[in-house]
Amino acid sequence: MQQLHAITEQVENEAKQLQNVPMFGSKIATPIRLLVVWMKGVNAQMTQMQKQLEGQQ
Repeated sequence: MQQLHAITEQVENEAKQLQNVPMFGSKIATPIRLLVVWMKGVNAQMTQMQKQLEGQQ
């Protein structure tokens, strides 16, 4: 799970850096920001599932 969170943060940082690129940076950053939102949702769901599985054992 820590790896997933690290990858999500890295992609989020890349999207922030793209916003500063003239011309096409913001157009590329928008779909990447949507990807980051999706990744955060997946991370939250996986964390919840992991906690549930640990509670059953």
